[in-house]
Amino acid sequence: MTNLRLDHMAFGALDLEQGIEQMRALLGAPPVGGGRHALFGTHNALWRVETGEEPVYLEVIAADPDASLPSRKRWFGLDDPQVQQRLKKGVHLLSLVVRCTDFATGRAMLPDDPGPPVAVSRGALRWQFSLAGDGGLIREGASPYLIVWADDARPALHMPEQGIRLVRLGGTRLADLPVNWPCAVQRPEAQPGGPALEVVLETARGQTVALAGGLC
Repeated sequence: MTNLRLDHMAFGALDLEQGIEQMRALLGAPPVGGGRHALFGTHNALWRVETGEEPVYLEVIAADPDASLPSRKRWFGLDDPQVQQRLKKGVHLLSLVVRCTDFATGRAMLPDDPGPPVAVSRGALRWQFSLAGDGGLIREGASPYLIVWADDARPALHMPEQGIRLVRLGGTRLADLPVNWPCAVQRPEAQPGGPALEVVLETARGQTVALAGGLC
């Protein structure tokens, strides 16, 4: 059976530079990766996050003002007025992304269909990403997207350690998903009336921060 695993956490921003500064202040470290996605007219910045097993990463992603207008809706709901309204308050956790090696099987395992695969690239990286036609969040961010990396070339494996650690995941849908969450985090908990998503991190300064996400 395909093994679904956490790949990364996607935070949105209206302006990438402002989002980088907010996340740098929060995490106590600058980004160590990122670039542009021509297909969606977006750009991002990346931080490595330790889990006790293999690392994952955190991204801040935003529409790229220097890019050509994309022919399709931007991913992570960045063209959604509700998402844009939320991002006016600052960077916000929009969704989680889980990976597998077989897209068709992984897609069938998730209770909320993340959408058909779209071929995406950034520099030398190539991957397939699940995407509905409107580019919107799945269950307003409560359910993850699916990614398959070409040649298993995951960015987190090639990023330097930054002293940032994933402490806990939570959310209204995560506990029911057939995902092998990092063992240090154990199985995500869903609290009645809680946020659609929640990520708890230990920053490079040794502080613990809880970040609620989704739009539910």
